Amino acid sequence: MSLLRVVWILLILLVGCARHSPARSAAASSGSAEPGASPRDADFASEEAASEAPPEAPAAPAAAPAPPAPGNAMGSPAPAKTSVMTGSTEGGANKPASGNAADGGEARAPLLIYTAEVVLAVFNVGPTLDAVEELARTAGGYLVLRDDTRIVVRVPKGRFQSSLSGVGKLGDELHREISANDVTEAYADLEVRLRNSEAMRQRLETLLAKANTVEDALAVERELERVAQNIEQLKGKLKLMNELIAFSTITVECRARAPVAGSSKVNLPFNWLRELGLSNLLSL
Repeated sequence: MSLLRVVWILLILLVGCARHSPARSAAASSGSAEPGASPRDADFASEEAASEAPPEAPAAPAAAPAPPAPGNAMGSPAPAKTSVMTGSTEGGANKPASGNAADGGEARAPLLIYTAEVVLAVFNVGPTLDAVEELARTAGGYLVLRDDTRIVVRVPKGRFQSSLSGVGKLGDELHREISANDVTEAYADLEVRLRNSEAMRQRLETLLAKANTVEDALAVERELERVAQNIEQLKGKLKLMNELIAFSTITVECRARAPVAGSSKVNLPFNWLRELGLSNLLSL
């Protein structure tokens, strides 16, 4: 073998080694090829992985800009609208406003007690008193007091004026007096005192349950009894005031009308009849 042929074979081997060395180094660095696999197998595996990869999803379109808030001509946003509902709750259900002005609600309407006193001149007192009592019962009221010449009745507040008109038709009205007493402040004061007394009773009951000695228990019981009596008195006053507010009082006094005075002497046409005393007999 000649020297030229040996050199040619060495060159061919060197070129072949240079071609396969990059593939081997890539397979060794990635570590994805199994041990013992040939460089050609590694190339096939990388090509299959690239072909099986899902295509990239298209980019989402950019969101459209939000429309500008409604406002004035200068482009500034309009002020937000607010809604205020007095005495309403969620869901649209309305509640009545509180009657206590201190709680921020509407002021309480005035509480008035109406009374009237009427003096009538009548021929027959008894039947007139009966008529007044019947008039009150027809109006939905009731009798309070009655004696020989005087009667006191109560009628519903809404029938007060009509009942007075009916009483005035029963005789000659000699006197009439009507008064309206505002008891709003007194009524509120009674309510406050009642609430405070009830709160005091609850505290005393708590102290009674915690009393350690008989003396302490007896002292608390005495105070508790006093507070309970005060509560009953306040409740009675409130009940009476409610009754007087709901029913107006009418007092009627009847006076007998005097008979018409007239001449009782009989004029006779003849003197001899007068001498017989006939005029005296006729005047009896």
